[in-house]
Amino acid sequence: MKIYPVIMSGGAGTRLWPLSLQTKPKQYLSLLGETSLLGATLGRCAQVPHEMDVANPIIIAGANHASLVEADLQEAGVIPEAILLEPFPRNTAVVASVAAAYVKERDADGLVLMLPADHHVSDVDGFWGAVQAGVELARVGRIVTFGIAPQAPETGFGYIKSGASLSQRVYSVDTFTEKPELAVAQEYLRSGDYFWNAGIFLFSAATMIAQMQQYAPRIHLAGIGGLAEAERDGTTCLLAAAPLRACPSVSIDYALMEKTDLAAVVAPVDIGWDDVGSWAALSQLRSVDAEKTDTIELDATDNCLISNGRMIAAVGVEGLVIVETPQAVLVVPKDRAQDVSRLVKKLKSAGRTDLL
Repeated sequence: MKIYPVIMSGGAGTRLWPLSLQTKPKQYLSLLGETSLLGATLGRCAQVPHEMDVANPIIIAGANHASLVEADLQEAGVIPEAILLEPFPRNTAVVASVAAAYVKERDADGLVLMLPADHHVSDVDGFWGAVQAGVELARVGRIVTFGIAPQAPETGFGYIKSGASLSQRVYSVDTFTEKPELAVAQEYLRSGDYFWNAGIFLFSAATMIAQMQQYAPRIHLAGIGGLAEAERDGTTCLLAAAPLRACPSVSIDYALMEKTDLAAVVAPVDIGWDDVGSWAALSQLRSVDAEKTDTIELDATDNCLISNGRMIAAVGVEGLVIVETPQAVLVVPKDRAQDVSRLVKKLKSAGRTDLL
């Protein structure tokens, strides 16, 4: 069975506002060096061990970001299996449905490796080793997830609790848990049975189609309808808007993974993973040399200062994120970094879409 990487590149990245904007969300930004996060993901998909049969990636992205996808593909020197363009975002459940339907068209026995475009992985060999650990169970009908070895009681991630052992490194899933309170996350860390949910999935196209038909029929019909009525130009497909407009906007976790009895988890996975999901997370990943911004500090510690033109000078402050762009300036304590998405919602409700 060939593995088809499906890179989900439709996220908004609102927690990295004001650098991440609707016109250019975080996956298209060079936040950790010279390459964009999508570019780094493309590079990871190209570094496949010789013994694995992996196709060129399929990219699923917003239609308004098609030129950004093409630029990153060209820079990475990658010829995609396909580019599937969404007329508007409808979250990851319908993405899974579309991905499964597309792969099944091309390869009835194909496995789908669905992964976000905007995550960081430092151990590429370890990443493919984790995928290899889940292949056999995916072949026989399991929907395999990947549980990251938790490094701290993180409240910004979902968690997976492992159940019975299915094979080496792979377990049944006991429960999925959304972002917990701190005390609960601390208990999860102590137990050793809970892992961060990386949002990466490995499954056969046929299994996903059957499970979506059973547990999320509306989403399944929207996905296959969007693909069946798509405008196709070579390997590029613009999904049809009408079927997708009626589709609920929900995650694959909520629509399917919390309901199916076929969920399995490879765990623990220790690959230097981070979802780059907040300014606090990004500040831990960035080195001083990588920032290349015009900043100066005096008696200031543990700050993340990012300038896009004007000097940022910080005196006597600690634990702040300060980001300057032509549109706006953000100042937020690192321990409130997750709340930036709430700020973006407030700007939307105030009609300040010019800043987004």
